[in-house]
Amino acid sequence: MKYRRLLFWVKDPYSDSSDELFTKAVKENFSYCVSHCDDYRRICENLGISSPSDASGLPVIPTLLFKKKQIFNKGCIPLIKATSSGTSGRKSMVAFDTGGLLCGLKMVMRVSKLRNLLSPVPCHYIIMGYKHHRGNKTAVTKTAFGATFFTPALSRNYILTYKKGGYSPDFDRIINLIVSHSRSRFPTRFMGFPAYTYFLLRIMDERKIYLKMPKGSRIMLGGGWKQFYAEQADKNSFYSHGEILECGSPRNDLMFNSDRVDKDKIRHSIGVDDRTVKIVLYAPTFRRTIENSVKVYDLDADRVVKELRKKFGGSFVMLVRFHPNLCGNTQLDILYSDCIQVTDYVDVQELLLVADVLITDYSSILWDFSLQKKPVFLYQNDEQENLDDRGFYSPLCEWPYPRAHNLENLYRKIAEFEE
Repeated sequence: MKYRRLLFWVKDPYSDSSDELFTKAVKENFSYCVSHCDDYRRICENLGISSPSDASGLPVIPTLLFKKKQIFNKGCIPLIKATSSGTSGRKSMVAFDTGGLLCGLKMVMRVSKLRNLLSPVPCHYIIMGYKHHRGNKTAVTKTAFGATFFTPALSRNYILTYKKGGYSPDFDRIINLIVSHSRSRFPTRFMGFPAYTYFLLRIMDERKIYLKMPKGSRIMLGGGWKQFYAEQADKNSFYSHGEILECGSPRNDLMFNSDRVDKDKIRHSIGVDDRTVKIVLYAPTFRRTIENSVKVYDLDADRVVKELRKKFGGSFVMLVRFHPNLCGNTQLDILYSDCIQVTDYVDVQELLLVADVLITDYSSILWDFSLQKKPVFLYQNDEQENLDDRGFYSPLCEWPYPRAHNLENLYRKIAEFEE
């Protein structure tokens, strides 16, 4: 793996000068995997790929495949194995051999030097992630724990602690620690998931807790918002030090520049080429657990489509988009087998652009969709449970769309809808 080794030894990993080397390393890796992994070779053969001319010709393999099947190269002796976080209920496995570990270690040291992460000055660590314990094999936990060795650690505290067979966040304890660390002469390093960090900062802001941390303190974030996709914040929400202007979200720009977006291409990608067919998008928010989510998603798709046809005329087709945790859920796949599944569609904003009607419950997606002034119906069949569990930023009765607590009520709201 000559080019892989050279790539990870590049002096400046942020320079464009390594693009050509990156392409060579990817093609080298492709050839190695094809000759050492029967599963990968069969995937490439089925796609008619034998020797791609560039990296863009490589097959894209959904991560869901790795959650269902372990695929490893033959002849490799793994030194370290780790899993994904398993927020969908399934975990994928990744293994590192000696060569891969050495390459990764070299790049970690180079990046940490460029970012001035290495220091002899001791510090406190606040990890916005899982607390390390013997039964946790996730990669994110291992890497977070490893990163606490960039400087001598005075303390390590985690927002997610393991109790009674599961993890739960303790914001109050972490806030008390931050207040205490703000009075220390040593810096504090925050690291981990951006979602929990954002929620923590939001709680502190609500409580009017504003602190100046010791010199040398840092915030280092990594990971996604999978469990909290509806509440994802952009970088400005983290980095802005001045006045925050409520002037919209960049993700919705395409709704105001729709003439530059190929709607026909979007419709073709979801299998609705006929422009005369109207689209209703059903996109409920995620509950605390997969079981609770599946239980409340009892929408009668056929009946809803029938009512929409009676009200608005023409033909309708229903798209269903659930939380990524529910991708591939057998029960939901059967329940909505007559609908078009778009849970794994990359850009939900494109779906909102081509949809004519939206049905959701409490998801913030309704505010994005409202910019187009199209019909929205709120099916909230577990309002009290959500109110008790999470609460809402504003009373539901003030939301400007028809609300229904059962299916018959929903059909009536559709029939009575006025533009």
